[in-house]
Amino acid sequence: MTHHHNSNKDFKVTDDELLQSFLYNKIHNKPLPDYMTILEYDLFGTVKNPCEIWEEFAAFHSYSGKDLYFFSTLKKKSATSTRMDRTIGTGSWEGENSGKSVFAKNTNQLLGIKKRYRFEKSKMDSDGGWILHEYILDQSLISNPSASNYVLCRFRKNLKLDTQNTGTRINQQSNSNKNSRTKNVGQNKQRKTVVTPCAATTTTITGISR
Repeated sequence: MTHHHNSNKDFKVTDDELLQSFLYNKIHNKPLPDYMTILEYDLFGTVKNPCEIWEEFAAFHSYSGKDLYFFSTLKKKSATSTRMDRTIGTGSWEGENSGKSVFAKNTNQLLGIKKRYRFEKSKMDSDGGWILHEYILDQSLISNPSASNYVLCRFRKNLKLDTQNTGTRINQQSNSNKNSRTKNVGQNKQRKTVVTPCAATTTTITGISR
């Protein structure tokens, strides 16, 4: 299999490019630049854990082996709520900052906000292992009100955490801890290793076809 161009280690895209060239154009039905792939996927309120999403798309669409880009829609927790649903799989995206304003390089016009989230509260070993940069276009630039909840997300594998994971796959779900010792004897010689981000859900995903 030939290596996908997205594995380019030097690939960089700026915050203002993501807002102006991609999210603005997407919301206004204008053509997108062709130098990178942004997928359509729901990263909020989905039953899939980040590791499952990564395994589904990373082989062909990741950049520098750590980033995937998605267009996604923010959803309210309920019809009457003003809060957005930030659950994902068994955890949730926990905000790390209140957002940073992004301005256009040439005109200094406010383009939108970039917020940073971290995957937490899943009770899996992948807590902290995934980062989300959420780009929201400034309301003044949106002519179609129904698109105001449309965001662009950089879905990032936290490589600092990943360096501790050596690839040992253990089923870490609380109800099957006892079984994992006998089930995975062959794979489990290095007892001190940290479980890979997807290990906790590996056995449960195989039966699901979506």
